[in-house]
Amino acid sequence: MNKIVALATRDFFYTIKSKGFLISVFLAMFYISLWLIYKPKFFVLEDYQYELFRFIQFIFIYLSSILLGKEFKYRTSTVLFTGVFTRTEIIIEKMLVMLQLSFLLWLISRLLNPLISLRINSTLKLSEIWKMKDLNALVIYLCVAFLICVFALFISVISFNHITTIFSVLTVFGFIQYISLYPIFKIHSKILSGNNLSTAERIFTYFPNYIIGIWSGTWKFEKNELFLMLLYGSIFLVFSIVILNKRDIR
Repeated sequence: MNKIVALATRDFFYTIKSKGFLISVFLAMFYISLWLIYKPKFFVLEDYQYELFRFIQFIFIYLSSILLGKEFKYRTSTVLFTGVFTRTEIIIEKMLVMLQLSFLLWLISRLLNPLISLRINSTLKLSEIWKMKDLNALVIYLCVAFLICVFALFISVISFNHITTIFSVLTVFGFIQYISLYPIFKIHSKILSGNNLSTAERIFTYFPNYIIGIWSGTWKFEKNELFLMLLYGSIFLVFSIVILNKRDIR
């Protein structure tokens, strides 16, 4: 296990030095700076963090898609899967890399709190710099990154094609995620007001896209939601391991 962690740490530092990661972080900072310049009157600190997280989701999609996809793209998969590590260990290693990256992105987002607080309040409010919701946000960052990562790994071991992986993950956690924002918050409003949900709406609340939308909008999570996200992730992780161990890699 120590060897897997060491490999994941090395892969993590290699990733954060890459042009793709640095450009992604730069674009995220540029995106949130536009919101800070515009400064909507009704925005509070959590709203800026919500907008930043919406962008970071695409960084999760990009990073998770290339973790294993790049091995097939550059034809290094044969060497990777015939080395000292088993195929299961490689999958776990890639997942650990993504979790480290998500922690780093969470940390960067929280380090922006003083700047955001100063901009929207014209003064530095200590109460705005650190809140319990920031710990909730850490759990959310890790869970969302975990789910996106294992889904990307699942598509990678099926297709062996990084383009297919990126397109699939972008569709599920990018396109579908964003076109469902309106029904997500409409259903959430009905729940808060005590209105009854239709069968279709009730089923939709169990989907990961709904959970991600509510989490990033409220920075709160329920135990059952956390369980569902971990369950979805575990299913994709197990299937990824099973499929990869049965594939013939030449």
